[in-house]
Amino acid sequence: MSARTATLGLLLAALLRPLTAAPSRPALAPDAGLALPGTLFGAPGSPLSLSKAEAALVARRGARILRRAYGATQVAAVTVRGGLREHHPPTACLQADGFTVLASRERKTAHGCATELTLRRGSEVRAFLYTYDDGRRAVCSYAARTIRALGQALLGRERTWSTVQILDSGPARAEAALAELMHHRRRRPE
Repeated sequence: MSARTATLGLLLAALLRPLTAAPSRPALAPDAGLALPGTLFGAPGSPLSLSKAEAALVARRGARILRRAYGATQVAAVTVRGGLREHHPPTACLQADGFTVLASRERKTAHGCATELTLRRGSEVRAFLYTYDDGRRAVCSYAARTIRALGQALLGRERTWSTVQILDSGPARAEAALAELMHHRRRRPE
């Protein structure tokens, strides 16, 4: 993601803060948003604990985080109802977790588009793929998600959004995991 795109997204989020911080926003239903499967590539999923920052986000109304490991593949779905402050480019959390972003590019995938990152932490190099999904359409950038969510809110059609994130050993495997998740995505009731 370019610095210009990130700046635009953060500026829009700051401008929209009064719209997204409404205390009357209903709590997100425990079963809303994207569901993670029990198995991926034949490997059973095991829950991963949330970081302190993730737990604080979940404690606020309108957010839910699912994290699972399927063997070496780690998958997360961060789900919010319309709000813009709860979603942000994953690079912020990755850098706080000790990863350095070596490369970033938006690219077409089987389900639409995603952002692919090459990460390094110590001597470990990993692939990270993410996309924003509202159950009807996936977009690959925070700026596109922000603009789309703003339009939905202005039209009175606020939707539940999930950021789908995959961390794996290489980009081909991460893309295969994303394709599998998006092909079988099950939107839970809103």
